[in-house]
Amino acid sequence: MATIPSFEALLLEIHQSLDLGPYSSKVKDKFANLGMRNKNHKDMAANVCGAIFNSLDMDAAACRDAVLGMSEWEGYHKAVELNTWTSNADQHQVVWHLLGYCYVPALARRIAFWNLDGAFDKGMPGGAFWFLPHVNITTGTMELPVPHVVDWLIDLLDCSIGKAGVGTGLPGDDNTDRDSIVRNLHNWKNASIPRVHSINGYFSDGAKLVFKGVFELAEDLADDAKFEAALAFIQFRNLSADDLRDQIPMTQPGRLEAIMDESATDEEKQLFVQALLTRYAKPGMAMIRQRLRVARMVQDGYIRLLKFLCPGVQATCTDPSQNKLLQLAGIFGTVYNLTVDAWKNSDTQDEEDILFESRLAPWDKADIFLSILPSIKNERHLPVADLLTRRFAKLADGDALEDLVALDMHTATTLIASKCRRLKEEHEENMRLHSLLERVRTASPWRALQGEASYAVVSHIANSTTPPAKTRLLAMQRLRELAATPAEMVGAIVLELAELLNCPHTNRPSDVRQQVEALLADAETSAGHTTWKAPLLQYRAKHLLAQNAFDDAAKLMRAALEACNDGNFGTLRGEIARDAFAIEVANLGLIPANHEKYHRNMLAYGMFQGQVTSLEDTAVWVSEYFWDDLYKPYPGMESVQPLAKKQAEAFIQEALPVIIEGNWDALKQWMKHHAKTLKQGTIREVRSNTVLMAWLKMQDEFARQLPILRAAVSSDLQGEISKVEKLVAHWRHAIHLLVEAWPKQVNMADFKGQTPLMMVADASDEQLTLAFLNAGADVNAQDYLGRTALHAAVTARSKNCVSMLLTHQADTSRVTYDEANTALHTAARMGYADIVALVIEHHAHLVAKENSFHQTPLELAKKIMIDLPGFRNMMATHHRRSIGSTQDFDQIIAMLTDTACDDQLGKKKNAS
Repeated sequence: MATIPSFEALLLEIHQSLDLGPYSSKVKDKFANLGMRNKNHKDMAANVCGAIFNSLDMDAAACRDAVLGMSEWEGYHKAVELNTWTSNADQHQVVWHLLGYCYVPALARRIAFWNLDGAFDKGMPGGAFWFLPHVNITTGTMELPVPHVVDWLIDLLDCSIGKAGVGTGLPGDDNTDRDSIVRNLHNWKNASIPRVHSINGYFSDGAKLVFKGVFELAEDLADDAKFEAALAFIQFRNLSADDLRDQIPMTQPGRLEAIMDESATDEEKQLFVQALLTRYAKPGMAMIRQRLRVARMVQDGYIRLLKFLCPGVQATCTDPSQNKLLQLAGIFGTVYNLTVDAWKNSDTQDEEDILFESRLAPWDKADIFLSILPSIKNERHLPVADLLTRRFAKLADGDALEDLVALDMHTATTLIASKCRRLKEEHEENMRLHSLLERVRTASPWRALQGEASYAVVSHIANSTTPPAKTRLLAMQRLRELAATPAEMVGAIVLELAELLNCPHTNRPSDVRQQVEALLADAETSAGHTTWKAPLLQYRAKHLLAQNAFDDAAKLMRAALEACNDGNFGTLRGEIARDAFAIEVANLGLIPANHEKYHRNMLAYGMFQGQVTSLEDTAVWVSEYFWDDLYKPYPGMESVQPLAKKQAEAFIQEALPVIIEGNWDALKQWMKHHAKTLKQGTIREVRSNTVLMAWLKMQDEFARQLPILRAAVSSDLQGEISKVEKLVAHWRHAIHLLVEAWPKQVNMADFKGQTPLMMVADASDEQLTLAFLNAGADVNAQDYLGRTALHAAVTARSKNCVSMLLTHQADTSRVTYDEANTALHTAARMGYADIVALVIEHHAHLVAKENSFHQTPLELAKKIMIDLPGFRNMMATHHRRSIGSTQDFDQIIAMLTDTACDDQLGKKKNAS
């Protein structure tokens, strides 16, 4: 059993190979496996990426490119993960296939594209990728990245390691640790991996290196003089034509000889001069540090990966049948060179894509290079995920890693024949599947299924939602007959369990409970149980849920989610997280610290097809999903009702008639009767409303509908409108009585942290705002987004509510959590000039306060004015809010400018 590594896990591997500040194993595990709170996860992702970018000395443009590339790759990587099942493949096999079929080909393409405009290897010897381990064709020995960079550095210094004059002090400081540097360079040459602090210390910006082996020319020299200087340089360095062919991109036979005997054309001579200037240019300390860090990163990753995939194989092994990573280096080189060659020989992007793909071998195009085919435009992940799922299904734990490319000319024929044979078999399997789908639709399904002997083909029918349920059940029976291993037998049982437990309640057979128990017993006692541990735990949990064992079901659903760390099951992890979330919030409400993990897993594993909803809104959705879909008690079992239903009946069915009638004495008696169960706590439902919050939300909904009803109802029905108006008035009076009887409820928030004071401030309800303040409402409470009642009143453009809150000492330093907006930022953002003036009157110092984007309210208003129509449309579409006019924003900018100037003037006077 194995999983596809998360994108976060890949980032941590890069972070470690760059020798950056280590995280504890516990922190890394939580980050890689979605075990952190959302904010902590985002912060750590930003910190890890930032540390990687800084370590590689990437400038702002390079960072932007990297972020875009990583975002694109993360999406593709996740899409492959969500459509791949790893079956019995072990972790070595999964990582090996991902490297060969996805990671390395994609990385080669991306680095090649990145290198087109400015060569990443500029100045390095030609003929090999300096940042990759490779076999030296001449010596037959392994060359690792760090020694390769050290050789380049020593070559430019034009001395042996023992003579390297490297200093670590500032200019003019002669105190250098020469022996330590020489010793470390020797170690680095012998494949010892340098520590980053050593690289930074030895090659700091103030280091004094004497580069005697570089080639430099005055720009005003004549071409003939430049060429003579070039000839003198290669003579000084004692470089032959054969030596130079390994150093500069002039490898054609006789080309360098013609230059050296001066028979070449003037153009050739100047190309030669330029090539020498590039190869033997004096490097800056930043370039040396960057190349050593990159080399260190790759070499550390290479050694750790080799130890994982090929235990016991030495890093210097040059046999690709033992050192499998050399095959990956070969794949990288092929893809990189073909990408660059296609770019050089094409005029348009389409021509480039066609040329690149045409030069891929057919057997590799449908295999290891499937993930990078330009011709696959949409849903590029699906063919790769299907291919990987098929390959993993045929592997067993401990199987040897297959060769991805030919090791030599002798093995090429055998490998190509093997690839072609496998591709032919998979194509024939696809054809049989299409034929079988047609036959089960038009002829006898049983006979059609009996005529197919492939477990994989029949499993497609059993898994498909297209055939009717009877046909799928026949396919499952056929799978039992075809199962050749215990894991395949359990796989058929899992499909039967899904059919019984996930079908509509009315479609279940009368003995469904007994059937499910028997199937689970068979699966759980089978040797193939481990392969299907996660779905079996999920179905055992659903089995318990159908018997009203809510707590036991929740416990097993959590275990099922944990079991997803042992294997890759496509989107199943998201489905299990959804079910676990639903069970836990159904009667207990939302507890963010406990339930965020389910929301993260739902987000990461395909449960949000459209717009992603917040944790709080998702809690509402899964609660409804629980009662509408997930909870299906077995025949004969009592159908449990939501705990909130009885409470809701108490404050709606009992209290509502009294409120409509306006019988206040009866309402007081009702409150006294239910004080024990409703006074001190929230209703047992996901929104965690108190009676006060529930009544406020219902009253607010009635109040919002009144203007619509008045406009829509004809004159002869105005009496009905009067009844609704009377109901709203009665409801408001009931709220007053409730607050008098149960005053603590004014500070009880719902699941979004919203308090009653925020609700009435947002509704511009001055009367209730004052009543709640007098009852002791916390004026500075913040909701899940960090908004206070003052933010709500500002957004509602309720000048009187804003004034009341400010009078009651609202803390204007409270800001929203994500954007850090003050109430003044909010007023400026909404374009409410009167509110801006009121807030400035009370707290003028807020004009200098910056939000998380380093914007003062003035800067925020100016930015909005750049595209006011677009901002207005966004606010109306996404927030259902109207904002101020152009004149309002002009007035706001003028007020904020004047106040800022007055503030600066005051500071100068105080300073003087």
